[in-house]
Amino acid sequence: MLAAASTMAAEPIPAPEFTLKVTTGYIEQEVNHRAGSTGIESDSFYAQGLFTYEQWFSQDWSVFVQGRAIASTDNSAIIDPETDVSADVDANDNVVGELRQAYVEYRGLTSYPNERLRIGLQRLRESSGLWWDEDVESVAWSAETTQMDWLVAVAQQFNLYRTDADLRFQDEDVTRLLASLDIKEPGFNRLGFKLLAVTQNSAQPVITDVPFYGSNRVWLVSEYEHRWTVEPAFNKAWAYRAMASVMFGDNVSNDALNAGVESSVIGSAFDLGVRYDNPVKGMSLGANIIMATGGEDTLFSQNGIHTNRTTGYGTRDYLFKLNEAVRFDLSNIQKLELFAAYRFNAEVSAAVAVASYQKHSDAMPVFVAGRAIQQQTNDGDLGTGIEAAISYYPETARFIPLRYVRFRASGFNPANAFEIEQNDYRVALEAQFTF
Repeated sequence: MLAAASTMAAEPIPAPEFTLKVTTGYIEQEVNHRAGSTGIESDSFYAQGLFTYEQWFSQDWSVFVQGRAIASTDNSAIIDPETDVSADVDANDNVVGELRQAYVEYRGLTSYPNERLRIGLQRLRESSGLWWDEDVESVAWSAETTQMDWLVAVAQQFNLYRTDADLRFQDEDVTRLLASLDIKEPGFNRLGFKLLAVTQNSAQPVITDVPFYGSNRVWLVSEYEHRWTVEPAFNKAWAYRAMASVMFGDNVSNDALNAGVESSVIGSAFDLGVRYDNPVKGMSLGANIIMATGGEDTLFSQNGIHTNRTTGYGTRDYLFKLNEAVRFDLSNIQKLELFAAYRFNAEVSAAVAVASYQKHSDAMPVFVAGRAIQQQTNDGDLGTGIEAAISYYPETARFIPLRYVRFRASGFNPANAFEIEQNDYRVALEAQFTF
């Protein structure tokens, strides 16, 4: 009788779950500072359908599949990262389909809650957006507990899994090892460590604005945060963040004069932020300083599956750390930013940031998506950028199944370091519905 009762008390297997999220939006942009001096100027309406299916076979085993279809009046909205579709500047189709995720999950390697092993195409993301934020084929073991979180993953992109698109050559044959450990302390404190190792084995064609290929790089990252990604509660409080990283490895030159020549590189970067929250008045004020080295043998770079899109402004709003219009890489750059955020109520919030950008090394370029932007040498003043966002997240569904409405705007005013002096801007308005 007791055995029978125990069996009956076993938790039931969750039912299959299917969801559909429909997003409609408008994007207008003029981006002049891109590799090869090729600008983008467009305005576009788009609609996107994102479907998700999850099937549990037992308490431990499940499969997850996610895909999407996007239609746009201008294909620049489709190739833009705003829609989370992998960029492909050669795409000329206004309707695309994409497989976003497809993996098998097993829970039960340990007794830790929220511990899982996933194998397949999956989203890997960490909160700062500086290190990984991408759908990528991988084997990933992770857990989230009250005292610590961890991730260990081996990843390699084999395909974009979308119509009319191929991997960029700089992403081919790149194997990545990603590992992180976050130790949680009372009072919303987090001490984090990350290890990234990247190796590329394929020989690539000579393209002058991609300075290196076949590179082997290692990043060591340490972070400490106090209430940085936590929305303010009831008391006035300070929040802060500190990150330091060292990158080392070797380059294989892709320069036409020195193709195939190997050299060693060691670079560093830091990210410091402080914020004061006044929940009573619904306001947050803060500052952020970012620096990444840029000398010829100290050129810091990112690993290629980053977005630099993050929170940390005192609201749930996302902004880009290094300007949404241009989307600089964390490489040979220095930024000083002041920001403010306001919570109108539990559903509506806004954030704005103004930043000054400088080169770390005047003789070296700055980069976007790993490619150099044409600019004047021996002048380090990059310019000024502004970011703004306002979002509405209804707490309860009213007449329609609205999940959110978000508006973002970004502008960049270039200075003497650039050959092209036209401003860049980008505005995006989107609404998402869940069915």
